[in-house]
Amino acid sequence: MAYFTGAGCGSGGAFDYWHEVSYGQGGLRGSRLFGWLDIGHTRAELATFSGGAQRSQIFRWGIDAARANNVDLTAFPHRIVVLNVSADHGQAAGGVVLAYEDTRALEPTFFFHEMGHEFGLDHSFGENPTACAGGDGRPGAYCDMFDIMSAMNVHSFFDGLNRRAGPTLNAFSRERLGWLRSSRIWNKQSPILGETVVLAPLNRPDVDGYQVAKFIAPSRDSTQTTQSTYTVEFKEPVGWDQGFLHPHVIIHEVRSDGLVRLLTDFHGGHLDLDPNSEFAAPNGTVIVRLLGMDAATHTATLRVWRLPANGQRQIRIHNIIFNPPGPDVPGEVVVIQNDTAADVSLTNWTLRDAANHVFTFPAFSLRAGFDVKVWTRKGMNSEEDLFWGRSAAIWNNTGDTAILGDQNGTEVARYVY
Repeated sequence: MAYFTGAGCGSGGAFDYWHEVSYGQGGLRGSRLFGWLDIGHTRAELATFSGGAQRSQIFRWGIDAARANNVDLTAFPHRIVVLNVSADHGQAAGGVVLAYEDTRALEPTFFFHEMGHEFGLDHSFGENPTACAGGDGRPGAYCDMFDIMSAMNVHSFFDGLNRRAGPTLNAFSRERLGWLRSSRIWNKQSPILGETVVLAPLNRPDVDGYQVAKFIAPSRDSTQTTQSTYTVEFKEPVGWDQGFLHPHVIIHEVRSDGLVRLLTDFHGGHLDLDPNSEFAAPNGTVIVRLLGMDAATHTATLRVWRLPANGQRQIRIHNIIFNPPGPDVPGEVVVIQNDTAADVSLTNWTLRDAANHVFTFPAFSLRAGFDVKVWTRKGMNSEEDLFWGRSAAIWNNTGDTAILGDQNGTEVARYVY
C-alpha cells in the first residue's frame, strides 16, 4: 500500500503519477497509510448489495472500521478504501473504493481515473453524438483517448508488472486544479494579429516554453451563444503517456457547460497530421497553424492569428502607422498580413499611395499567418521588415489611400484612412 504514499516514491505507483501530473505541487503529498483493518462484515453481507449501492456500502464500512480502530481521518479531505475482495468500485460519496482480491489484476488507469473524480474532475469528452464507453450516457463521454478522465477508452500502456497505466491529464484540468503555472500558459483574451507560440510538452516540465496555448473563440456548438475557451497542448509518448503512438498536438474546447472536449470531429482532435496543418475556429475568427515539431528540442511551434471581421482569407493591409510619435519617417510603417492558408510570393508586387509613390517588393515570400512591415525609412530587409529607403514621409497625416498590387498590376488590397 506504499503505492499511494510517499514511501513508494519512485516505484511507479499512484504517488508518482499524481506527483508528476501536478508538477510536484499537489496529488498525494501528505497521504498516509493506516494498514489493513477488519471491517467486521462478511462476503455474504456484501453480496446483498450491488452496483453503486455496494460501492457506497464498502466505503461506509471502511470509514467505520477506521473509526473503530481510533484512526482519525478528519485531517484528510480525500480518502481511499481498499478492499481485498472483488466488488463494485470507483468514486463514492466521500472518497474512492478500490476492490481487488488476489486473483484480480490491478488497473492503475482505473485507479487514477477514479482518483481524478475525487479531485473534482468530471469525465472528459469528445464531440461524438454518443458515449465511447459504458457508465456515462452523456454524448461524447469517455471519447478523449489522450486523457485519463476518459478511462478505460484511452491510449494506455502496460507497466513493468503488466498493469494497464496512463495516460495523463489534459492541460485545462491541470490548470483547473492549480497545477499549471500561469507563466507557462499562452493566454490570449484580446484580438490577435499574429504570434508564434513555442509549446513544450505538457508532460515534460523540464523543457522551456509554454505548456498550453489558450484563446477565446465562438463555440463549435452552433446552439451556444457564449464564447468557448480553446486549448492547444503538446504531448510526447513518454512516461505516463508512453501509450501514445506518436507525439501529438491536441486541441480541446471548454464550452459553457464546463466540460472539456477533445475536438474529435477535427481530425480526431490532433493537429499533427503534417506540418502546416491548421485549425480554424468558427466564423474564421482564430486560426491555429502547426509550423512543425522538433524532436531534438522537444517543441512544437504554432502560428496563431485572427482573421478580419469578414472572415476572408486574403493578403490584406492590416494597418498603417502614418503619424508616429516624433519625426514621421523613422516610424512610418505599413503592416501587410497573409491570412491565406499558403505562403505567397510577393516578389515584384507593389505598394503605392494616392500620390503614386511606389514601393516594389524584392524577392520575398510572406508565410501563411505572418505579417511583414514595410517601413518608409532606410534599413536592412529581413523576413519581418522591408524598407522603402526614403528620407521623406509617404503617408499623409490628414488621410490617404494605400493600394497593394500583385506582379501583374492587379489590385489585391486597399486601405483608406
